[in-house]
Amino acid sequence: MAKTRIKALESIPIPTSGTTVPLLNLHTLPELSQLLRRLKIHWKRARHHVHSPDPDYVEKLRTIRLNLLGPAPDQEQVVFLFQDEMTFYRHPSLFFAYEEAGRKQPLAESGWQSNYVWRLAATLNAWTGQVTYAQSKHFDVPHLVAFYQQVSATYPTVAIIKMAQDNWPMHFHPDVLAALQAQEWKWPLHLPANWPTEASPGALRLNLPIQIFPLPTSRSKKFSTCTVSTTTGPP
Repeated sequence: MAKTRIKALESIPIPTSGTTVPLLNLHTLPELSQLLRRLKIHWKRARHHVHSPDPDYVEKLRTIRLNLLGPAPDQEQVVFLFQDEMTFYRHPSLFFAYEEAGRKQPLAESGWQSNYVWRLAATLNAWTGQVTYAQSKHFDVPHLVAFYQQVSATYPTVAIIKMAQDNWPMHFHPDVLAALQAQEWKWPLHLPANWPTEASPGALRLNLPIQIFPLPTSRSKKFSTCTVSTTTGPP
């Protein structure tokens, strides 16, 4: 809407010398402020924005949207989950806070022990809000597979668990995919160039009923493109 009003201003003929355009005949800041209010243009704080380089951005979002907003499924048969991981620390970080004037400063109590790093993985059921989570010092292949087993155990009667994830490469490691049922996504994966494209002999083949829905994120182009087998369920 603001762009439309700005274009309307741009359509005003450029005045020649000695002529006056009433709309732009401003002499004070209050007059300018009044004009901007009439045009519904406000002074706003900017927000950070990163454009995803993922060429399949629209199609991936469309697929997720169709699965979320389509006909209500039988939740005894299908669930849709959003999944992610995060890192948190034992010690608080430093930032601004209110404190008494003078030399006294707000304190971020740290304790005597090291600043441990810990990882959290969780899923959120898009229809019920149910959360399933696990904590660990790190989430490598064995920990991630164990978490997927925990998620599957949370929905023991469900035939298919649809799970939207970002493009953290570990989500698509061949040994992780080997634990899931054959995947049906149609987009290329972008993984570290030195990673294998086939599951190792020791990979667990569990046929967990999880279908991954890759989210379009900036990681989609961070690594080399490679083809990973998505039919690595039980032999």
